[in-house]
Amino acid sequence: LKNFLHKKNFSDEFLSKTGLFSQNYPDISFFSDRLMFPIFDRRGQCVAMGGRILHPQSEKDSKYLNSRELPHYSKKNILYAFNFAKEKMRLEKAAVICEGYMDCIAYHQCGITNAVATCGTALTEEHVKLIARTTENGTVYLSFDSDGAGQAATKKSILLCRKLGLTVRIVRLTGGKDPAEI
Repeated sequence: LKNFLHKKNFSDEFLSKTGLFSQNYPDISFFSDRLMFPIFDRRGQCVAMGGRILHPQSEKDSKYLNSRELPHYSKKNILYAFNFAKEKMRLEKAAVICEGYMDCIAYHQCGITNAVATCGTALTEEHVKLIARTTENGTVYLSFDSDGAGQAATKKSILLCRKLGLTVRIVRLTGGKDPAEI
């Protein structure tokens, strides 16, 4: 990737700021051997990337990697697929919040197009405020994984959403641990 971009006249200085390369090994693509997911801001501009590992070599390999914080990308402010979901969220005065890209995509594939996901972070106050504005303090359906971490995230998210005036409902998953698996 670096050689290709050098041929396109991008400088090492510029490339070091893009988030495309490892900070420890600057010649190696940060997202090597991963299925890539573009992350868009509210206006539909691609501001970051997420990558799911295709061929894990060991248990230590991270399943997902996300772009690092950049001047135009802050995980606490951006919800995956918000740009696609916002109109349906406004119409239904409701949002489905899930954990990952694949879960969100699974919802959209089956016609539930008001689904969004956090980008490798916990649900934040900024996320909830964005949802509250978009849904006019409507309803949030939390659809986190059924494992221990997902249940802990659900409890924290309930409190945060209620604190900011949203009605909260929980999606109980059966037949798998997350929407993508189901």
